Amino acid sequence: MVQNNGWPYHWFALFTGFLAANESPEKVVRKEVKEEIRCISAIIELCWSLSFFKYNQLLIIYHVQIDKRAAIILQADEKVLMKEIQPWDSGTGHALRDWLNSKG
Repeated sequence: MVQNNGWPYHWFALFTGFLAANESPEKVVRKEVKEEIRCISAIIELCWSLSFFKYNQLLIIYHVQIDKRAAIILQADEKVLMKEIQPWDSGTGHALRDWLNSKG
């Protein structure tokens, strides 16, 4: 999950990218994580997929784990606890809700 510095504290999004011809979703997910936070990641599981007809898109959402040796520096106010995350009512928010429910 990511949060833009200009957003309200309770707004979040997921990394996104676009598939080119002959690319696998898994490859694109790992590439996006590396580009966004400069970390190597491993696919843990496919979480969700959703046809987004309005924009002629298919959302494919994965749970990934970043390299444990990675140094991601967060500002003090950027830490988000799992119990504090509230999924939003559209698109990727549904995937987040389902993933959180699967984790108890």
